[in-house]
Amino acid sequence: MAISFRVVASNGGYYGEEDDMFEAKHLMSISKTHDPNCYIEKYEYESNYEKTVRLEFERDALQNLVNEYEQLEQDGLLVRLPCKVNDTVYVIPSKVNFDLNVVNRYSENNRVYKQIVEQIKFFKNNVYLLSTCGGLQACHSKFYKIDWFLTESDAIKALEGLKND
Repeated sequence: MAISFRVVASNGGYYGEEDDMFEAKHLMSISKTHDPNCYIEKYEYESNYEKTVRLEFERDALQNLVNEYEQLEQDGLLVRLPCKVNDTVYVIPSKVNFDLNVVNRYSENNRVYKQIVEQIKFFKNNVYLLSTCGGLQACHSKFYKIDWFLTESDAIKALEGLKND
């Protein structure tokens, strides 16, 4: 970090800044004729060189992190999930269940069900199940955006699509 000195005006503004104390005192002696309450403040700042080195280091560290995550994903050790435990998902009946509900006169069951994700179970090939309703309901990753959704509006739209088929 570099050190500099600035002459602070009584109103909080600055008369100027200098890199050495001698120059700052000279500036203050001139400023005192207009503002007897001005004072010298010492502060540290990051020089352009230091900032450049820090930004290059941060960029390299970020690139290393990205490379690491890409490698984990390629190795099958990283799974991207659309939600997490305690998130809300919106479930609709499958096309088969929708049609069965209509045939058996249970159309009132053809609606959007709001459920909380309680557990996520992982299987081979990035397959996962979201467990809801105390384990009585499971949402398979294959049916994301088909039978279960992250927003109620998307679920309603899909349900309307089933009604129109």
